Amino acid sequence: QFQASQKSLRILSQATRTYAEEWVTHVVQSPEVQNGRRRVRGVDDVLEAGTMHRVFEELKRSEEWRKAWNEDEPILTRNHEGVKGWFEMSHLQQAAEEGEIGEAGRGVLDAGGSWQMRRIGHKDDTCVKWEDLDTCLSSSSTVVLNSADARCARLAALSLAAIDSFGLPVCVNVYATGSATKISAPPHTDSQRVLVLQTYGEKIWSVYKPPDQRLSSCDPLRRGKAGDILQVVNEKPVLQVTLKPGDILQVPAGWPHTTATSEDTASLHLTLGLDTHIWALDAQKARWGALKKAGLPDVLRPELDLDPRVYWQFSRKSLPRLGWTGVNFDDDVDTITQFLAESTCRVEPNRFNSTDIAITSLDLGTVAKRLLDHREALCHVQRKLYQDVIFRTGDLGLTLQKRLALHFARLEQTQTELSDWFQMSAAAVAAAFKVGAAVQVYIDDTVTFEATVDAVHPDGTYDILFFDGDFERFVPEHRLTAAVPKNAIASTSVGKRKKAKRTGFGSAGSSKNKKKR
Repeated sequence: QFQASQKSLRILSQATRTYAEEWVTHVVQSPEVQNGRRRVRGVDDVLEAGTMHRVFEELKRSEEWRKAWNEDEPILTRNHEGVKGWFEMSHLQQAAEEGEIGEAGRGVLDAGGSWQMRRIGHKDDTCVKWEDLDTCLSSSSTVVLNSADARCARLAALSLAAIDSFGLPVCVNVYATGSATKISAPPHTDSQRVLVLQTYGEKIWSVYKPPDQRLSSCDPLRRGKAGDILQVVNEKPVLQVTLKPGDILQVPAGWPHTTATSEDTASLHLTLGLDTHIWALDAQKARWGALKKAGLPDVLRPELDLDPRVYWQFSRKSLPRLGWTGVNFDDDVDTITQFLAESTCRVEPNRFNSTDIAITSLDLGTVAKRLLDHREALCHVQRKLYQDVIFRTGDLGLTLQKRLALHFARLEQTQTELSDWFQMSAAAVAAAFKVGAAVQVYIDDTVTFEATVDAVHPDGTYDILFFDGDFERFVPEHRLTAAVPKNAIASTSVGKRKKAKRTGFGSAGSSKNKKKR
């Protein structure tokens, strides 16, 4: 597998080579890829991404960079050799010519000064043509490819490297801007922490502190978008810098930034989004879910009620110990539990005046465990997605668009499962019997009937489907016992359950003809 990639391998330094080989081997020899690999060039894409994986590992070893990550501060690091030229205009052209760009937008200012995206190419085109992209770049415009890693194999390999390095859900956007663009992007905020990878040309960046969220009705993580105008005229940038090939700039979620290009230099950079807020991996979403699960009302309006310092440092703060910052599961659970308790006390001191009360009232330890599991589930689904884009591991009887739809549906399902879990009571979560479990239902002290669990209610009661077709709701747990395994029970199919008639609520009349055991 490596013989086909020797040309690419030779361009790596000796120090990088071993590490790149190890990571490529890890990816290529995974069971999913071994059992489904249909695209030989995927090995080359992963090998090229190995250089980026090494860069990410170098960042993580920097104490200064780790500090900026933990404290949500922007930080610039210069001259990473693995980033220079990793994705240039020629790579963008190649991706377009190979049909790997499904949609592209051109950033424009509307009449009111709001930033909008206009589609590039015809709406009926299945892929964006290079000629259309080149025309936009020639007119000093910015070409934006959102979620480009969902179709472009080279960028999918980059995302796979990022997931394996950072242990977080990721996404890659491409921004290509012609020269002499005074406003490449007006002031705006993003919902993700982003690593700006300057791979080609130069770009001028200005980064500002998060504004007072109480001064606008818009989502603080989506300012300057969808008709909103974010003014920074009277603000002094925290960081104003010209990025050059090889530079990496970390911009935390919610920090306004604006960009431009110089008179004679075009630019291409990748933004690697490290997503926590959109996947409910921050304190605000966790607090909302914990209140739901505990059956307590959520009366706080964080954007309006909280002091900006409390809002940004506690309410909208990403959870600690996620992914690469984790130590081990038990310690991570304890750290996240304590963080959520402190955050809850800071945002609602009148209701929760001690961390012990918050932990007990909201069962924050259980919430922390569920969120760590949620992070792992998201990364698992995304790995499958990017493996499919790189190696074509999915069902080739389906078009790429349909395969992608399945992966995105799994991501949505993962998020829905977390939301559903939050809205289940503690009694339902702790229920001894899960949906589909085979049980014996006591009709009286001596008579039981075979059944399966059809639903678990928030109060810990069950809906029961008897094997003769009768149906009973809200059965308390003390009337159930685990069924003794039998062939008849094991062979009961989902199809048969669906055909069962649901007549009544298990009255004595509907039960009297059941077989006595």
